[in-house]
Amino acid sequence: MQALLLELLIGLERISDVHEELFDSEVRERIGVAIMEGFVRAVPKYVVRTDLGMFTPDADAAVRELIVTYIERANKLGVCPGTRWLAG
Repeated sequence: MQALLLELLIGLERISDVHEELFDSEVRERIGVAIMEGFVRAVPKYVVRTDLGMFTPDADAAVRELIVTYIERANKLGVCPGTRWLAG
C-alpha cells in the first residue's frame, strides 16, 4: 500500500511542477473527496468527477487518471489501513 501511495504522490508532484493550481484548496478538496468516496468509503460504482478544478481539461484528465488508477489498485489490495474499526 505504501508503494502505491508513493506512486500517487510522485505523480501529483510531477503534475504540480507544471500546474501549480494543484495546490489550490478547491483542487485538493476534490481530490480528497474522490479518495474518500472511491477508496476509504468504497462507494459502489463511484465515478471520479472529470472537473477537478485544474485550469485546463488536460490537467484535469492527468490528475483524474492518477486518482482513478490509485483507487482501482488500492481497492484490489483490500481494506483501507486504519479503517478496520469502521466495519465493526
